[in-house]
Amino acid sequence: MNSTLAIESERLAELASFEIMDSAPSAPLNALVDSVREMFGVTACAVTMLDDHRVWFKAVAGLDAVQIARDRAFCDHTIQSDSVFVVEDATLDPRFADNGLVTAPPHVRFYAGVPLVVRPGIALGSFCLIDTKPRRLTAEEASLLCRLAVVAFGLIESHKTATQGVRLAAEATLQQYDLMEQRQESSLRDRHFAHVEAIATIGSWTYDLSTKLVSWSDESYRIFDIPPGTDITLELALSIYPEHERLFVRSLMENALTDGTSFDEELDIVTDLGTTKRVRVTGDAEMVGPGARRLYGTVQDITQLRAAESELWQAANHDSLTGLSNRAAFTQHLSDTFRRRTSLSDSTQLGLLMVDVDRLKDLNETLGHAAGDAVLQNVAERLFEAVGQEALVARVGGDEFAITLNGDATEAEAAAVAARLIAAVRRKFAFGRETIAPQVSVGGAVADRNDTADSLRQKAGLALLASKAAGRGGYVAFREEMRASIVRRINMVRHVDEALMAQRVVPFYQPIVRLDTAEIVSLEALARIREPNGTILAAGAFHEALDEHRIAYGLTGQMLPQIAADVRGWLDAGLGFQRVGINATAADFQAGDLRSRLTDSFGTVGVPLKHIVLEVTESVFLDGNEAAVIKAISELRADGMSVSLDDFGTGFASLTHLRSLPVDSIKVDKSFIDGLLVDASSGAIVQALIGLARKLGLSIVAEGIETAEQMEWLRALSWDLDSDPPFVGLGQGFFFARPGDAAATATLLRERAERPGSTLSLPRRRRAP
Repeated sequence: MNSTLAIESERLAELASFEIMDSAPSAPLNALVDSVREMFGVTACAVTMLDDHRVWFKAVAGLDAVQIARDRAFCDHTIQSDSVFVVEDATLDPRFADNGLVTAPPHVRFYAGVPLVVRPGIALGSFCLIDTKPRRLTAEEASLLCRLAVVAFGLIESHKTATQGVRLAAEATLQQYDLMEQRQESSLRDRHFAHVEAIATIGSWTYDLSTKLVSWSDESYRIFDIPPGTDITLELALSIYPEHERLFVRSLMENALTDGTSFDEELDIVTDLGTTKRVRVTGDAEMVGPGARRLYGTVQDITQLRAAESELWQAANHDSLTGLSNRAAFTQHLSDTFRRRTSLSDSTQLGLLMVDVDRLKDLNETLGHAAGDAVLQNVAERLFEAVGQEALVARVGGDEFAITLNGDATEAEAAAVAARLIAAVRRKFAFGRETIAPQVSVGGAVADRNDTADSLRQKAGLALLASKAAGRGGYVAFREEMRASIVRRINMVRHVDEALMAQRVVPFYQPIVRLDTAEIVSLEALARIREPNGTILAAGAFHEALDEHRIAYGLTGQMLPQIAADVRGWLDAGLGFQRVGINATAADFQAGDLRSRLTDSFGTVGVPLKHIVLEVTESVFLDGNEAAVIKAISELRADGMSVSLDDFGTGFASLTHLRSLPVDSIKVDKSFIDGLLVDASSGAIVQALIGLARKLGLSIVAEGIETAEQMEWLRALSWDLDSDPPFVGLGQGFFFARPGDAAATATLLRERAERPGSTLSLPRRRRAP
């Protein structure tokens, strides 16, 4: 017999010894797989056993299956592995791509299984996850799955112990029954046999009232860690129980002896070796006439079973990474709280805060998942410290936490708690060589008398979405009007998503001109969506969707190759312009690949980066990544690209960033130009910004010029050809030209090249009014 056959023969013999194939359902195992399926968010979870030709499901949740042929089973590979066996996408795995479980229902795509190992090299089956969607198992999830597999195997071992215990105790009891039959004690035999059948007994005991002696089976000696054959008195037997349990056991025995009351209890013991165990003890009295002659019963060591159940409960109700309550426990807690509130006619107000860790996905992608895990653990600890015993803190999603406020919560109290925890989370901490400053967005709601658990969660969730949309890092309380706003935002995100998938995002270009001659010197590329009916959707109609980093990053990715192709075409046609401005978002910088995306897009078509202006707003600094942004911009400037600080004057630290950021120009925000002729402060600010740009040697662009009066005011103030070097302000807006697609822009550039006189003829002024 070769080694493989020998191992399989040994494995099958071990499986047979467990007597588990085709056994009755196990409630603890069923509860385990059901909880784990929900915990991991997969289609199914199962405990399987493999004999020589089939895979039998001892417990399964999410699949309507009892058994399958072994030669089709993923689990056959699992029992041959030493750790977690993972298939991320079965359709791409040559071992399973043609498997009937993949090509037909249940259409398995993802599988992860842990072998249920008796000893090295011998596995009875697997504890596995199954999903109909491809996915990746993280290191954290793999570790958790292994720990849960230990729980599952503990329950399987409990089955074996109980089965063997019943058989051994039954055999021992049958010997006693033979003696009883000789003594015509058939009634005692029937009652004793019923006890053996009622529980999975491991040991038996009797207490004879005439001799005052206690008799134990060998298994009972083993449980109590006392050498077999030791004389056992009642006092010695009772001394194994802690004092409080000892008094209780005496009362149970006295009741049984007095009126024949049987007992079945779970108790703690401290064995002769000092080991604490949990046991199940049953007892009954043999009544002879009006009195009892002896007590008899069984004892079962349930220490491992209860430990396994405790670990199962812990896994089912707590998050393994942070130690906080998990989503299931939070949901149950909130439901129970509302149920008590209703049953007691309690009018106290309940508060709920929903907390989202900002930019966790970006952190995972830049510093790795270990950094992300460290942030989650850090945030969890600080949230718990910030609220103390005031609330339940739970991790309810990958980057989301929930906090229930106990007592009579008010909106003011909810806002105060939110402010406290936001401040607590913001403290920086070290991770390796990095310093991380976590940030959270918080949304909150206080229940009114008509709220349910679900409606309160919905309100707090809507407030959280509003908080994230408002710029992140703050608190927003629920308001009823948020429902319509959030629905609109969700629809907007979906609309842009569909446009990206259909490749309907296109660049339009708006000229930037000299204010003295209206000569086009550069262009700004602006994102537009071409609707299925041919109409064009401007950015103002979908700008909120760009708060989603996934959307913003995807939009840039779709714009860059189109802009590169357009610029290449204009250069080949000899059309006159200097540069094209491209807007970069926080998402582009946080992804860490902006430089390679730009060089790839423009390098592919041979466009030097000197023709590109990178336009950034101060929002790229809001996540504490200023150093990384400055580094990326410095590298791009070294590649020949120019940089412009967009929407200047509206941020929280414009002058600070102007000092620290390596820029070539600033663009004055349209809000100042709108108020130029009606608001003295706007005019003063613009005038100061123009003077600042001249002193710093920067170009300045006035955005949103729409009238001749605005243009005249700016033109008079922002050019001086006699200065050294000459200073000429630039302008952009509908007064000069509306944004147009690539073809319209080429026509405009061609007209200006062919007819130089078509530029606006403006009188020269040397001094400001």
